[in-house]
Amino acid sequence: MSYRNGKILMPIFLVLLMGSTLIPLLSGTMQTISSISEFKPSASSSQVPLRRLTIVSPDSNSYIDDFAYMSAIPASVFIHNDTQYISPLIYTSGSDSEVWLLEDWVEYIDIDGGLTQVIAIGDYRESTLTNLQYDLGCKIYPRITGTSSADIAATIAVSEWRSSSTAVIALSKDTFDSPNPITGSVSHIFQNQASQLSEFGGSVVGNLAPSSITFTPPSWAGWIEGRFNWTDSDPLHPEILTHELIDPTGIIVDYSVYNQMYFSRNTGYVASPVPLNFWVPITSDGEWTMNITRYSNDTTTMDCEVDYHPGFSQTVIVPSAAEWLNVTMSWNNVATDLNLALIDPTGRLAMWAPAGSILSNPGHETIDFPYPMEGEWTIVTAWNDATEEQNNIELSWEISQLPSTLQAYLESAANAAVLASQMNVPLLYVDANQVPEKTEWAMNRLGVSSVILVDPLNIQTSSLVTDISALASVTNLNTYSSVSANIITLSENPDIVVTVPKGDNNEFFGPAAYSAAVHGSPIFSLCGNDNQLTTRAQETWAPYLIGPEIDNIYVINKYENRAENGWYDERIPNKFSMMKSVDDFESFLTIRGAFNSTSPQPVVVVAPVSLLPISFDRSLQCDFQPGRIPAENPADASVLINRGLLHRYLYLTADNADTSLVSMYAYTDGS
Repeated sequence: MSYRNGKILMPIFLVLLMGSTLIPLLSGTMQTISSISEFKPSASSSQVPLRRLTIVSPDSNSYIDDFAYMSAIPASVFIHNDTQYISPLIYTSGSDSEVWLLEDWVEYIDIDGGLTQVIAIGDYRESTLTNLQYDLGCKIYPRITGTSSADIAATIAVSEWRSSSTAVIALSKDTFDSPNPITGSVSHIFQNQASQLSEFGGSVVGNLAPSSITFTPPSWAGWIEGRFNWTDSDPLHPEILTHELIDPTGIIVDYSVYNQMYFSRNTGYVASPVPLNFWVPITSDGEWTMNITRYSNDTTTMDCEVDYHPGFSQTVIVPSAAEWLNVTMSWNNVATDLNLALIDPTGRLAMWAPAGSILSNPGHETIDFPYPMEGEWTIVTAWNDATEEQNNIELSWEISQLPSTLQAYLESAANAAVLASQMNVPLLYVDANQVPEKTEWAMNRLGVSSVILVDPLNIQTSSLVTDISALASVTNLNTYSSVSANIITLSENPDIVVTVPKGDNNEFFGPAAYSAAVHGSPIFSLCGNDNQLTTRAQETWAPYLIGPEIDNIYVINKYENRAENGWYDERIPNKFSMMKSVDDFESFLTIRGAFNSTSPQPVVVVAPVSLLPISFDRSLQCDFQPGRIPAENPADASVLINRGLLHRYLYLTADNADTSLVSMYAYTDGS
């Protein structure tokens, strides 16, 4: 049995939780919960807000606050008798958003008598707590501190539960050492090699199957710029052709679509017909293929031009758990445009810095790439419209790495918090190889006889399992699929929460885990074990960096009577990059036992757009239902998440919460 301390107050009446039957687990590593909870978090009638509040003091010098926040989740969101009880859990930073949230929560709770409990976790100045007590109208107690996250978790457990025969245990670590950055540089001289134009012909047969026209760039080329044109026999009824440009490895790197080409060839919309254009870095050496499709019978004769711009490439080895790949290029012939691109280990264009205005950005380009995938990357530089003049370039790079086990600890604690929340049991912490004294004390104090160890990346040692087994029976969830299965079986929800590690003592995993606990969903690091998904996410953003203001490079024969930027519009976003992104995300979830193929899954993405572009969310829209918490720091993320999850209550504090607002809310809440 599990018993909570004290009273749980609802906005309409008081209830005293006398206890709840713990849900037994089947034996074995891949076990799932045997008694399925009937609770469905999406049903508004099954959630009850509590007249309490938990605040956590941020600590930018360690991970104590991150793990402490997650250990407080099972007391802030939990299920009892098929009902979810919820109360705010926020990092306090003093932001306006935080102040407004607290004001709204206090105003809402005042309807039924005000707050009855405020819990402070971490090191606070006495003056800060005194002011908060005044603002909140409630005494702050208990005030929980500790020298480690395990200490704090144990104190929270014995404060919130009188007894519990079951506890969920996760791994925690309060400090991590980051490897030293990897740096490198190289010089190159462009000289006596101007850009060259290659002209050739070809034909396209109209049978709805593509006709192929091939060409092979010279070995010195780094960028290609092509125009494949044709003459219409009847300008009033132009022939429409579309293309796919395929590199030597078989990757489609450029394309056009019928609707775009219809307007591009019709003289009612353009001053002169627009060719099939492309402008891409050379991702691999060899023969390139231009597949062109004609949508009616007959044959079209093509006039083809390809400009080859001289380039230089440099390979860089990116290790596992990379956090940033920062590349800088400078050159001394400032009245010139140079392009910079990153090709990932699979041969795909991951990011570029296209040539900018020589007035606004002379002689300098940079790419800052977060979470690059492991393997051999290629940095491509190219001189656009090069002459035979000398142009000296300097290329430098720096690779920073996350602590190697950081993600494993964060995913362990975050998913353990969700599972403990679903089961209404305490969350405790252990080291990878031993049980802390305070954790053992809490287990004895609570009468824990059964332990669920959550460690999806299996970084535990055999000695740890031995030590825990001496204290209680152990159910070891040491794979992603076993963790996902237990959480999803309990909640009966297909929702997913994803975020990314930062490695700077300020992680989003705490607020993201709070969201996951309410949704009843597993939570994953999008970095995975090789940063493949984060690399795909950046690839989806690259097309948006094309600018319409640069004539004759990106926009050739711009539309005169339409608002579009030109021929590149239909590549924003690039459909092949988007499809690759969502396909890889499906594989990512499948490997973790969390993909639901029967219906679109809600996906909550907790990450700033500076680390994970919003185009990634857009790539998921066909097969998933993505939503973004775009906060730049964990404190703001906690406020945004709490406000969103508590919105159904907070909106009642609005001055105009009348019939009109109620109707609007009923619509947006799915009623």
